[in-house]
Amino acid sequence: MTTATSCSNQNKFRSMYLGALRRGAPLGIFYALLLFALFPLMYIITLATMRPMEDVFYPIHHLQGYAGVYNSVSMLSVPIICAIIPIVFGITIFSYLHNKNSTDVFHALPMKRQTLFTANYLAGITLIWIPLIVSFFVVAIAGAGSATILEWLYSPARIFTELLGWLVVVTAVFTITAVIAVQAGNSFDTVMFSLAFCGMYPVILFFAKTAAENLLLGFTGRWSTGLMNDTNLLALSPFTVMMYRVTAGAYSYEDMVSITASSRLAFYSWAIVIWAVITVALYFVANLLYVRRKSELAGRTTSSSALNCIVQYIVTFVFGIIFGLLLHSSFNSRTMFWVGAFIGGCIAFAVFEAIAARGFKTFPKAFVHMAISVGLTVGYVAVFLTGGLGYETRIPAADKIESVSINYNGRYGYRYLYDKNGMIKYTTDEYYSSNTKDSVKLTSPEAIELVRKMHAELVNELKARDGIDNDWYSQTNIRPQIAYHLKDGKTVTRLYTECPTDTAIMLSGLEDLEEFKRQTNPSFLLKAGQLKGIDIMNRLGLGNAFENLTDEQQKQLLDALQNDTLNEQIKDILNQTYDAVGYIHLIADESKIKEMTEIPSNSTILITEQHTNTIAWLKSNSFYKAMEIDKSKLSKVGISTQNSKYMGMNSETIYFYANPVNQMMDGDEVFSNEYSDDTWFVVDDDRAVVEQLYELARNNGSISNNDYQLYFQYGDSKNALLLYLPENKMPQELANRYKNGMGDDLNTAGTIVPYASKG
Repeated sequence: MTTATSCSNQNKFRSMYLGALRRGAPLGIFYALLLFALFPLMYIITLATMRPMEDVFYPIHHLQGYAGVYNSVSMLSVPIICAIIPIVFGITIFSYLHNKNSTDVFHALPMKRQTLFTANYLAGITLIWIPLIVSFFVVAIAGAGSATILEWLYSPARIFTELLGWLVVVTAVFTITAVIAVQAGNSFDTVMFSLAFCGMYPVILFFAKTAAENLLLGFTGRWSTGLMNDTNLLALSPFTVMMYRVTAGAYSYEDMVSITASSRLAFYSWAIVIWAVITVALYFVANLLYVRRKSELAGRTTSSSALNCIVQYIVTFVFGIIFGLLLHSSFNSRTMFWVGAFIGGCIAFAVFEAIAARGFKTFPKAFVHMAISVGLTVGYVAVFLTGGLGYETRIPAADKIESVSINYNGRYGYRYLYDKNGMIKYTTDEYYSSNTKDSVKLTSPEAIELVRKMHAELVNELKARDGIDNDWYSQTNIRPQIAYHLKDGKTVTRLYTECPTDTAIMLSGLEDLEEFKRQTNPSFLLKAGQLKGIDIMNRLGLGNAFENLTDEQQKQLLDALQNDTLNEQIKDILNQTYDAVGYIHLIADESKIKEMTEIPSNSTILITEQHTNTIAWLKSNSFYKAMEIDKSKLSKVGISTQNSKYMGMNSETIYFYANPVNQMMDGDEVFSNEYSDDTWFVVDDDRAVVEQLYELARNNGSISNNDYQLYFQYGDSKNALLLYLPENKMPQELANRYKNGMGDDLNTAGTIVPYASKG
């Protein structure tokens, strides 16, 4: 029976509307009580436990979200309730569509189907909206009574915009459920498909993005902005579109103003508006589908419907990608990803088909759909495994490149940005900002060609392997991020998660280029008049502070450092051509900064014998004595090969650079005869050996896998800088002796060997 006589009698519409309210009333009462207990009541209890405002941050510890109305319970319970309850109401209100007898009775009523659907739909909306509206009014009233405690955290405008957002969410979920209910034959399918269509969009894109970033070399992080940003994906589901507002928190009025003006809040606000428009459109779609629905559909499974096919393909894709990720991670093999995608896709399809069809009777016919859905999943993976249609090897020609940016900073690390107001944000895209600048932009043909060669070598190295090389000895901590800025205005960006040592060492050539030095070296970044003072240290990192340098002295020092820096060559560092003399640490005076200035995270410059201009300045100003070392004060040395403070290959350099900023050690750790800080030291107090090793030790240079780290006890100092000694420079007799002392592993290493007492 598929027709119904029409009736526009307003009383009958009201009767149908009230009847639907009565059917949903028990659920409505339960929902109202549950929502009140987990939202307004939680808010009231939180307010009752607050002290009068003594600390401006105090309410923040209890109330969260942009509206400032959620505690740790309600910020979880409200989203869950608003996601699940509308589906339950949809099933309850439209349950008659899934029972043959009930369907015949309702459709026999003298009422148009549009009217019948509208009456039931509005009843469901009423039952969902009223408790939600009442709850927010209670919260607003309770907040008004505690406004003196909450101060800026209480805002009726923010509370009611929050209410509007949740009204859109519950209406969207209920409407999607209504669309599903008029096409499904039973309540189980309605629940299954409603959950899928409400939540599948961010899930699909997230796993599609994850597969691409795991398989396609250079693609890591490319989808970290815009709609494909992990956080922004939440806007694609009514289940999660409010999560930013729920979790956003401010610790001051200024923070709240900043959030209110942020592009991310605007993005989610527009997302809610779009969901409101989609909901209106879906209402008319549901109404149209209801008119065309066949009553005979009631009670049937939906295994052969378009709904089932769509969800089945999505489930196959998502679980295929998930299983591919598992095998990819377990076997450390990119090839295993497509094997996992095939196996996971087949399993997911079979399980879903059995659930949807309530058994395996449809399987012979389902194999065609299985082949298509699994094939699409494996095909998607194969595109990335085969290089993304040339994406992996596509490097712009040198004559098309205007400049190149790369996140290699040399020994002085990333830079903080300051202006007359202090530290400022360095914005890298619409949604991300940082206090640091961690890349250089190079324009010289030499720099561009060097980066291109390194890039090509990196791609060849990575493509030659099936998985990630987990041997940390052969890897640096450099994660290359390369951006080619083309002459036609386009930008080609590649981001990598690993870089072999032999490939990364090619970047050291950048440090010979003047434009690189001018962007990274502290002597070029700081100006005369901006220095609070300097620390002058010997090669063990020990020394004195000197303040009150005149502007002229600062200018002379910076000029000397600049001239010496321009003459410095990376080959001299790697080959240890010049002996280290000491360090100069430039201390910036932030109050003296009047214009945009970059201050390196490491402003300590190693002075070698090559720095003739700087050494001359130190001597002329009577500062050089602070760099001198009295070898008679060297009493003992600690030797290790397993020290966590060994900072050779890292995100700043690809060679060893003893850095007083992070490689100073406490002598008690070295000479305590205990395992400490992932470090075992063998101690030698033979004065002749100590002086011999001091002469051999280096402050910088190339490194290998088994270099020694040396700590020298100098006078009564409790700290000293960790130096290093190449394995091939250690005298063989000492190497054999220390090997016996260190043992073959951590369990036997660390024995204190008093060599001096052995003569």
